[in-house]
Amino acid sequence: MMELEQILTYCDHTLLKPEAKASEVRKACDEAIRFNCASVCVPPCHVAGARRYVQNRMRICTVVGFPHGTATTAVKVFETKDAIHNGADEIDMVVNLSMVKDGCWAEVANDIRSVRNASEGAVLKVIIESASLRTRRRSGCARSWPTAVPISSRPPRDLPRGERLRRMWSSCAQTPRNR
Repeated sequence: MMELEQILTYCDHTLLKPEAKASEVRKACDEAIRFNCASVCVPPCHVAGARRYVQNRMRICTVVGFPHGTATTAVKVFETKDAIHNGADEIDMVVNLSMVKDGCWAEVANDIRSVRNASEGAVLKVIIESASLRTRRRSGCARSWPTAVPISSRPPRDLPRGERLRRMWSSCAQTPRNR
């Protein structure tokens, strides 16, 4: 059985509320460092400040296409390049649920591939809002996406905390990210 400290090395410490203040972002950064998390994930507008604050003590992650993934591919590409320019090490991209529900798998793959190309070697994770998808659509996502793109999935929020952690852990890679 893994200890909590080891599990946290696989987890992003996240503060994505739209009204997050700089002081809250710094607190989240401090917590991520203290708990040895994989990264701290902050809103795009706070990436540069978080990077200055943590320097190289913690990886900085941010989101593109957040929260619903409905931004166009061009917007997601711009957001990705801007985030990396501002100091992001990791990009969490929200999959376009409209395209997924319509079964537009080539467009979904192109969306992901375009963001991957724009990410300049930064870690890219694709967020599947799986609670709003039927099993058939979740399976379609997994089959249609480029194998080079890691996929992360969020368990539904109404699950008990232990079950959410179990599901998140089972979807993680088996080794912590390189720091």
